[in-house]
Amino acid sequence: MTRYSRLAAFITSRGVTVVPKETSRLMRFLAVFLGAGFMENYATTIGSTIYVPKKLVGDFGVLAHEFVHAHAARAEGNFSFSFKYLFPQVLTPLALLAFLSLVWFPLIGFALFLVCAVPLPAPWRLRYELNAYRMSLLAQYLEYGRPLADGWVLRQFYGQTYYYGSFDIQKDYNELLKDILEGRPLGQPYDMILAVLKD
Repeated sequence: MTRYSRLAAFITSRGVTVVPKETSRLMRFLAVFLGAGFMENYATTIGSTIYVPKKLVGDFGVLAHEFVHAHAARAEGNFSFSFKYLFPQVLTPLALLAFLSLVWFPLIGFALFLVCAVPLPAPWRLRYELNAYRMSLLAQYLEYGRPLADGWVLRQFYGQTYYYGSFDIQKDYNELLKDILEGRPLGQPYDMILAVLKD
């Protein structure tokens, strides 16, 4: 049994569903706004469902990364996790209320929520993704006996992919790497995933 199969079985036993991304109407709808790369290159987790594109099936590191998000959503509650992960961009639709200013002018202030559509720093998303990339580093360590060069992980945190802004994550990355290389207990869900993935 491959690591991916073992991990998929474990995740399913924890109440998380793994779905081929291409079969999901919701994912195809979101791709209209997020582009074709969203469907082909990225796994997506919403609540306790992990949507995996065809080309990433078999990549246990991706599945483990996404399970960290599903685990956090369950621990915090789906609404709270989703709101914080998508904040501040999630506030953008409130700008639509500005159209009601035709009836009552003070509602024009809602137009200020358009600012949330720009790539503002997303502090909670940064934390959630650092936690998930900790799992990615752990998976790389299991697969290759060493984590890959730090450029791969660090590139995930800059630019418009996650709207992290100018956070200095090098220190966080170095601490994560040190924990993994020294074999320190990482806490949950990392230790239980490690137990499933170790040969």
